Amino acid sequence: MSSSNKKIAGALCISAGIYSVAYWTPGIGVLMLLFPVPLIHVLPEILTRKFFGRLCWGAVWGILYLLVGLPSLLFVTMTSYDHGKNFFLIFGKVSLLFLILSGLFGFVWGAAFGCVGWIRRRTSRYVLAGIIFPCVWVSVEVLLRVFTFGFDWWFAGIALVESPLFRGIAVLGGAPLLSLYVMITGAAFYIFIHETWKVICRSGTMLTILLLSSAGLIFGIVVHYGRQEGVDIKALPRMAILQTNVDFPASLPLESDSTYRQLVFKALHGGAMVIVFPGQILPRIIERDSLADSFWRKVLGNSLVDQDVLYVLYFPVREKNGMVYQTMFAIRKGKIEGEYKKETLFPVSDYAPPGVLGQLFADAREYSIDSYRASPFSKNGILTREGSMGALICNEAFLPSIVSRIIRQGTGVIIQSGSDKPFISDAIFTGTLRMAQVRALQANVWWLRANKTGISAIISPAGDILAKLDRNKRGVLYFSP
Repeated sequence: MSSSNKKIAGALCISAGIYSVAYWTPGIGVLMLLFPVPLIHVLPEILTRKFFGRLCWGAVWGILYLLVGLPSLLFVTMTSYDHGKNFFLIFGKVSLLFLILSGLFGFVWGAAFGCVGWIRRRTSRYVLAGIIFPCVWVSVEVLLRVFTFGFDWWFAGIALVESPLFRGIAVLGGAPLLSLYVMITGAAFYIFIHETWKVICRSGTMLTILLLSSAGLIFGIVVHYGRQEGVDIKALPRMAILQTNVDFPASLPLESDSTYRQLVFKALHGGAMVIVFPGQILPRIIERDSLADSFWRKVLGNSLVDQDVLYVLYFPVREKNGMVYQTMFAIRKGKIEGEYKKETLFPVSDYAPPGVLGQLFADAREYSIDSYRASPFSKNGILTREGSMGALICNEAFLPSIVSRIIRQGTGVIIQSGSDKPFISDAIFTGTLRMAQVRALQANVWWLRANKTGISAIISPAGDILAKLDRNKRGVLYFSP
């Protein structure tokens, strides 16, 4: 390998290393602002290669970029498969999935680097590094989001959500705008390192890049400290989120189950008027016709049903037309006060996908869920009569499009309850929590996140985590005026 290739390879590995550490390590997300510096340093050298050379280096970066997500593939939760399954079979499935994604990521990034090389001849170095390349970067991230699961998964900007100084930028454009800010600020750091103030002040391009970076920081600070809450929490009842750290109840009713009983009565003694159960509460499909007072007494127990408390829980329901919807209910005294049928589904976790993914994860689900088609003005998801609480189930919070529905319905509190699905690892939940923070910020709502094994959290409209229960802990979180 030539010295030039070694230089490029080293810089790409350093960038990927910084990216990985900043993404997966809680508390140091702002380190992500430095990851573009080595990449920008060798970018001109990559772009001077012929198209095939640019394509190859782009593919190398695409694979390194994918490797950032390896913690989610390496720490696979084995409970997603039958315990009798061969470990090597599971490992083989994950490896095959990684190879397929490597091809996709490598091709997309390779094509991006190849095309940017043509633009290089028509523009200056810093316009390319600080304006054009950041726009191309975000375009590729958005494209990969479309081709994968639709999440803000590997977006560089998602790591900045940890910092209140930068988080506010997401109000204007979510994770993609945060990513754009990361790339522009990386270019600003590169300029500071390689140029003198005299040179910077004479260059309109460099000054523009520095001003854009500074403006983003100022905007983030203004949003964080000047944000008005969307709802007056003094008008809300005291709520409790349970984190059970078990898959399903060992027995019914819940008032008799050793784990659930302890947490529910702790919440009741703590004055909770709304109790949120985490994740899917029942493992089987329930028929709609059976949802009477007697059913809720079998599930919750007489002592819980007789309390003047709102219980929020979900499980799959087969409607009279034969459709099966993942449905969240708000139950008070044995009667349904509000409900939500899940509108957005995801492959593997909600249904068996077709093609290669279906073959890889054919045993991850015992049944498939149908998607509920709600009208634009539907009240699907409003859990209370006064309309103060809305609902989301599991991974729906990851989608940017969910924000418009929340704003349209006007709920001030969102309850997001989720089961910890099979192939999800402990490391992944750092990223999913950040996505919930972004959605709370964008929709300007209080966000109550209830997960069976964590991370459960209470998030303010400013995106701040006010309280949380870490992974594999058991306990109760309270939200009250």
